[in-house]
Amino acid sequence: MGAIIFVLQKLQTQSTAALWLILLLTTSPACFADISLNSNTEISSEGYFVLNWVSDSDLPLVLQQSLSDNFSMVKETELTDAGSITITGLVDGLYYFRVINTSEQSNVVPVQVEHHSLGRALGFFFMGLFLFCVLVAIIFIGNKREPTL
Repeated sequence: MGAIIFVLQKLQTQSTAALWLILLLTTSPACFADISLNSNTEISSEGYFVLNWVSDSDLPLVLQQSLSDNFSMVKETELTDAGSITITGLVDGLYYFRVINTSEQSNVVPVQVEHHSLGRALGFFFMGLFLFCVLVAIIFIGNKREPTL
């Protein structure tokens, strides 16, 4: 703060001083987020998704997961330097994620988990079963015929 006051005292005009103050404040390291978090999807119907993060810090990182955007109750997972994590096993609902270290936090990433309905899953299963049976029948019918030369 003392450096800003010194700069302002050295400048002659008030408008120039204001411009210098804005420049100093907006280019300070505190204005840039050192941790960035994103997801490969906003809505997960498969039951899994990937979170990716980038951090300029060497401090240990922790992933926080919460059901509320104010992170009143969190589940924490320590992160490695891998830069991504696959999240699985969540029930339907809206989840909020952020990455933190001892001095800063990332942006908040919401992910909606909406699994396929049981009826739709069974429909996919029986469609696959039908196609498998057709394929097996074609193979057996093709093998019973004698090749002609």
